[in-house]
Amino acid sequence: MSSSKKKNRKPSEYVSRRRSSRSPDRDEVQYVDAKCVYCGRRISAHEPSYLVRVREGKPPVCSTECRDAAREYIKADVRYKKYFYYSLTLTALLIIIGGLFFNRSLYIMGVGIAVAGLGMLLFPYPISYFESFYSLSIRKVTLLTRIIGAILLTGGLFFIIAHAMGR
Repeated sequence: MSSSKKKNRKPSEYVSRRRSSRSPDRDEVQYVDAKCVYCGRRISAHEPSYLVRVREGKPPVCSTECRDAAREYIKADVRYKKYFYYSLTLTALLIIIGGLFFNRSLYIMGVGIAVAGLGMLLFPYPISYFESFYSLSIRKVTLLTRIIGAILLTGGLFFIIAHAMGR
């Protein structure tokens, strides 16, 4: 196949898809000057860092505890992210339905916003690539997502109560 006919590949597709002969739980240690993707602590080049296997590569973590927590987050992200998407889809539908068919009903829109907040509180797996955790750690992203979820849930409940009091 000529080079002009090769398809353009995403950076994540350049990562080897072969399975390693080593067990996945074996610690892979390297010395780098980086930030832990789980807790955000600076890892100096003089101390060992561990690697977490993800589809996009092997980002460093500072300890085995952070490595295990990052693995659990990745497993939960893969398993539960669809429910986060469902809550956002339901929110959009409720806001559209409330705006179009119920004369901009604060009750329907409030329920929609509360559903989005509840989805963010229960499933704090935002729409992002794993590379974004290099700038903001998994812990901070989870906390930020839950704070935004609590604000949305409170705002949705405010609209529901305002509609009930306006009757």
